[in-house]
Amino acid sequence: MKTEINAICDTIRRRDHARMVRMENFIEEQKIKKALAPIQWELLKKHLEHTRKAMADVSPVQLTIRLAANGHAMTVSNPENGRRVTLSYDPDVPCIHVQGYDGSPYFAFQAVNNGSDVQFFDQMKNIGTMADDIVFDVTHYLTR
Repeated sequence: MKTEINAICDTIRRRDHARMVRMENFIEEQKIKKALAPIQWELLKKHLEHTRKAMADVSPVQLTIRLAANGHAMTVSNPENGRRVTLSYDPDVPCIHVQGYDGSPYFAFQAVNNGSDVQFFDQMKNIGTMADDIVFDVTHYLTR
């Protein structure tokens, strides 16, 4: 009887320890994301602006970008066909909500390289992705 109780107690302790380790890992990953996600958001905005300018130089497509006053949202639109995509950065989660195409996906951030960086994580496709891929998807949707 005492051996059975000890075994049950050991199992409970192992579960509690594993739960505590998962919670500590989650908290640490959130700290990393909150520190590095703003850098990726700024990179995404710069890539979109650069692509908009490059497209305007070589094609008749004139995309417009409107940035929210707080810098946490931007709307990219094609006045020619009326399509637009709004990307909203939520620094509390952190994630980027997308409105306007493919079922309104959102991108979380995933710690990579042992926590030294973060990358976008496409929640709909369940894969890690880069700013260039998001820019391609947005501009492709707006110009088709």
